[in-house]
Amino acid sequence: MNKNKKDIKIEYGMSHSEFIENIKYDKTLYFELSPSFSNHKIISKGFGKIIAIIGTFTYLIIPLIFVPIVAYMYSNWYLLFGILFSYLSTMLEGGKIIKWIYAYCLIFFSWYWYDFGFHLNEYANLFVLCVLWGSLTYYILSLIEEDFVKKEIYNDSVLFNTLSNNRSILFVSIESKKKTNLNQL
Repeated sequence: MNKNKKDIKIEYGMSHSEFIENIKYDKTLYFELSPSFSNHKIISKGFGKIIAIIGTFTYLIIPLIFVPIVAYMYSNWYLLFGILFSYLSTMLEGGKIIKWIYAYCLIFFSWYWYDFGFHLNEYANLFVLCVLWGSLTYYILSLIEEDFVKKEIYNDSVLFNTLSNNRSILFVSIESKKKTNLNQL
């Protein structure tokens, strides 16, 4: 489906019952967390919280184990800065410009690795690997956590209404010229 920005309609302040009722008529309607929403950890419960904790633990521990082993194997302790690059990459995550920079760096290093080979004892190779690990793991974890948070919000009508009134969630639908008007139904 071709989505133009002008075809996307965003609304605020819909109650849980209104949202459920409107889904019956508008199959493109869904809700998103507002960019300012920061209560993921508080709302996440059960299996979602366990997955987030295990994922965060894995994200933090893997560089602490892997990078020192590589540094020890090559007797190059400057490679330990890879741990720092892995953790700093999550702070840079988010903006479109950063994603384009990641894409161009990945293309460049793919070419470099193809021509010269991939050697962990080279600073750039290990540091890029650490940055990719940090940013991709953080991105995947945030998507998983957001999915579980959305399920919690959807299943709790009181929480849904509270967040809707606070503009912490927004409602998105894709308008098409063929779609019937909801007021005519």
